[in-house]
Amino acid sequence: MTFREAVAQRVLVFDGAMGTQIQRQQLSPADFGGREGANDLLSLTRPDLVEEIHARYLAAGCDVVETNTFGSSRLKLDDYGLGHRTYEVNFKAAIVARRAADRFSAPGRPRFVAGSIGPTGMLPSSSDPALSNVTPDALERIFLEQARGLVDGGVDAIIVETQQDVLEMRAAILAAEADRLRGEGGTAVLVAVDGHPAGLLQVVDPPRPAAAEAVRALRAEGVRVVMVTGDSRTTALAVARAVGIDEVEAEVLPAQKAEAVARHRAQGQKVAFAGDGINDAPALRAAYVSMAPATATDIGRSAADFVFTGGQLSAVPFSLVVARREDPSAARAVARYLGHPPVVLQARAADPAEVTLIIGSDRSRVRMEP
Repeated sequence: MTFREAVAQRVLVFDGAMGTQIQRQQLSPADFGGREGANDLLSLTRPDLVEEIHARYLAAGCDVVETNTFGSSRLKLDDYGLGHRTYEVNFKAAIVARRAADRFSAPGRPRFVAGSIGPTGMLPSSSDPALSNVTPDALERIFLEQARGLVDGGVDAIIVETQQDVLEMRAAILAAEADRLRGEGGTAVLVAVDGHPAGLLQVVDPPRPAAAEAVRALRAEGVRVVMVTGDSRTTALAVARAVGIDEVEAEVLPAQKAEAVARHRAQGQKVAFAGDGINDAPALRAAYVSMAPATATDIGRSAADFVFTGGQLSAVPFSLVVARREDPSAARAVARYLGHPPVVLQARAADPAEVTLIIGSDRSRVRMEP
């Protein structure tokens, strides 16, 4: 049962205050990692204590516990010199709360986690020169960073608490909504009117219809499929689910893509890499065999062993079969001689077990083994 389904069926009881429970523990500066009073840091330094507080509320019958992140925005954590750990603090706090909730969940009585987002202390709509010295779009980015950590850590909902400024409240809500859209595999674009956030647009690059079919075909050939992408993990997981990929390496830099290929090859695996952008070129060159669509960048096409036209992802499995029958180094030699790689097309023949390998003006039929 999801949080939305539970709310629609019955009243859910939230937990009580976290701060007063922490104060009762009479903690020492060492418990806070030397930053006494940084309650939110306890999710890193004393996760056992935070989890125990969650557990007490759950044992008392609460349905929902809130993460220990009321003051975990970058602006608030900067007071303790911890702004650079914003994502980590929120992510770990969500994991701690999730662990406690899962311990108390039972069939017919799930327990949930709400990611707590408190105020930053700024008042963007006020006339105070100090408190208003922040733009609404800057606040939206600050809250988005916090929301990402909470969602990636496994919260069921975001709760925006005790905001005192309508512009700050709007920024927090838009940030939570933007992260929800990210979880669907889209990119959220903030729309502003006269400098004030007014809404969101979702930009989606949906997987091609043939992507899932290509993944299934690769698995049928005994190929292990891994997604390696520079996108955020949440977006990557959404796309991976849509096309049937189980293994994902996200937020990877271009050089790290090549390192991922090298890592798998070092384990004795023959790695095929499909990519279409400048960022994919290092990995395309590092792979045992590589392929790119004809719509790829010039650098991407030149780095690939095979290029398939029309963006037909079904050519990827065909390319691998060709590579198994023909030494990839031969394709590379032809590519060097012609100045461009071979082009693989799916033939229009009635027999789908045929592909056409086009090398310059020379055409030769390649028959795939069953």
